[in-house]
Amino acid sequence: MMLPLAVPLLIFGAGAAAGGPAALKLLAAVSLLIVAGAPFVAATAVRAGMD
Repeated sequence: MMLPLAVPLLIFGAGAAAGGPAALKLLAAVSLLIVAGAPFVAATAVRAGMD
């Protein structure tokens, strides 16, 4: 579930290495989104695995 959200990190991470400040902001925003959503996705996976 979280893997499709992480693909833009690779794309914009490469763009940020080239020196794009907008890419860094988007990279930070997507990273925060993934970190914030990861516990909920993990909890759902654990619940689904227990059934």
